[in-house]
Amino acid sequence: MKKLFLSAIVCLFPCVVYGQISTDEEPVSFKSNASALRSSERTMKTLVSFDMKKIEQEDLRDEANGAPPSFGYQHKVNYTLENSGEWTDLPGGGKIWRLAVSCEVALSINLLYDKFWLPDGANFFCLQ
Repeated sequence: MKKLFLSAIVCLFPCVVYGQISTDEEPVSFKSNASALRSSERTMKTLVSFDMKKIEQEDLRDEANGAPPSFGYQHKVNYTLENSGEWTDLPGGGKIWRLAVSCEVALSINLLYDKFWLPDGANFFCLQ
């Protein structure tokens, strides 16, 4: 009876859960005309491309064996605020750190962070 009651509550009172807070803010770099915010070699990290022919063959083999298609392949990197990207001082005393990551043949890029902390007043934007 308890299971039925809990199931009814879950079905009758759906809730919305967000994995991140959306503030509809625009990145500071979009608002600034600072020439220092133009891309440079320091802001871009290009990952080694994969052998897509090999991956396609693996996917076909997996499909024939009833396995789901692969989703992604890992590139382990150690990009930090100190060894990658570029810091720029903004008018008004703020700072912005930018890093662009690309992989020529990738259909998408997903970033996983093992250490992530933002001080009060900081914002994080991930743009395409």
